[in-house]
Amino acid sequence: MSHRRRSIAETTCIHLPLQYLEEDRSTFELGATLYRELRKRGIAIRNSIDCLIAGLVLQQGVYFLESDRDYSFIDQHYPLHRL
Repeated sequence: MSHRRRSIAETTCIHLPLQYLEEDRSTFELGATLYRELRKRGIAIRNSIDCLIAGLVLQQGVYFLESDRDYSFIDQHYPLHRL
């Protein structure tokens, strides 16, 4: 993550409240689907929990702050609102 991007993300995060996101069975199904579809495309996500988090972000339409390279790969195929 570039220094400029991190500075904007850190500044924005200070002003945004944290919120609890509800998940249900469909969240887990979406996370598994993301994982499978990315594997089919030859993209190996190192930690399957990243797909679950990405699924939750997609379902809820929220922004999230991250510093994991797996989200860059996920974002190329499933646009995420990354800070």
